[in-house]
Amino acid sequence: FIGPKWNNLTIENFNIDISIITSFGIINIPSKRLQHILDKYNLNFKIVLEMNGQTKGIKKMLSIYMCVNLTNGKIYIGSASKGYLYDRYRAHLFLAKKQGSKIVNKAVMKYGIDNFAFVILEYVKNEKVLILEREQYYIDLLKPAYNIAKIAGSVMGIRRSMEQRIKLSINMTQDHINKIIKAHTGKTVSVETRELIRQAALGH
Repeated sequence: FIGPKWNNLTIENFNIDISIITSFGIINIPSKRLQHILDKYNLNFKIVLEMNGQTKGIKKMLSIYMCVNLTNGKIYIGSASKGYLYDRYRAHLFLAKKQGSKIVNKAVMKYGIDNFAFVILEYVKNEKVLILEREQYYIDLLKPAYNIAKIAGSVMGIRRSMEQRIKLSINMTQDHINKIIKAHTGKTVSVETRELIRQAALGH
């Protein structure tokens, strides 16, 4: 999608159920390479972008997405708040060495943008309750090689403080809370943090 024509594209311009957007226009099936990866993990998807340009034709919703290296099948899983999905897309694939995942950026520089796809796996309605929980689901399912942190809630591999992560975990499942606690086993935990853990476990 190169040039103003594609930069002004929005999903709302089309009165159809869009499944995939590519550099060739709107079609109903992904490339064979991408389909092989989707089939391997039995994945459904909302939108797939395979291209060598940029577009703002991404729905502005809370979303779980993945960046896929079509050459080796390596994956990056992430989530985007409402209105920031396009920013995530640009940061990971087009702003190499500036924003997004550094690992994905380096891979894009090495393999070329034509060998990557940006896949929106699902839209999430409730940010506080579901978005990190659903992101963690895909991290556990796909075991993405490009994710530095294996616990949803980290930003580009930068570990949040224990207190911050537990506060974010209050509305998560007990399984997710346990993973965060396990990741910090052996570390000194403040009384306040222990109380946050207890409250999170109780669902308060």
